[in-house]
Amino acid sequence: MKRAAFLSFLAFALLAIGLALRDGRVAALSLPLLSYLALGLLQYPDQPFLEDEAHLAKSSVTEGSIVGVWVQVRNAGPSLPQLRIQDHLPAGLTVHNGSTVSLGSLARGAGHQISYSIRSTSGVHSFERVVFVASDPLGLFHQSFHMP
Repeated sequence: MKRAAFLSFLAFALLAIGLALRDGRVAALSLPLLSYLALGLLQYPDQPFLEDEAHLAKSSVTEGSIVGVWVQVRNAGPSLPQLRIQDHLPAGLTVHNGSTVSLGSLARGAGHQISYSIRSTSGVHSFERVVFVASDPLGLFHQSFHMP
């Protein structure tokens, strides 16, 4: 959103300067920026509706074991041109293989899966949330939410 705010400020500043100077050429410099912002707004996704489910390969393990983790996401809402999915690991766990983050688009009714493995440590660990960030393809406007 910071990019969008900066571009908006810049576009309206150029427009105001052009009007104050009565110079159409300066005011016209704001048109590409305003077009870029309008394109981002037009492609901004509607309210997302995602369903997620996480699985561990084992429910209890010994310290130092490697455990597979899968996070499955299904889009029950409108198509999302750009979606970032990030599974937050509990403190003390480290990723052994794969990635906890995925970036891509997700069509209506489509699903996506993140797979990775972790090295376990002693203690009880609770996976608390998966964070989603939906945005327009230009990355100007976004909304962030998380699911347990």
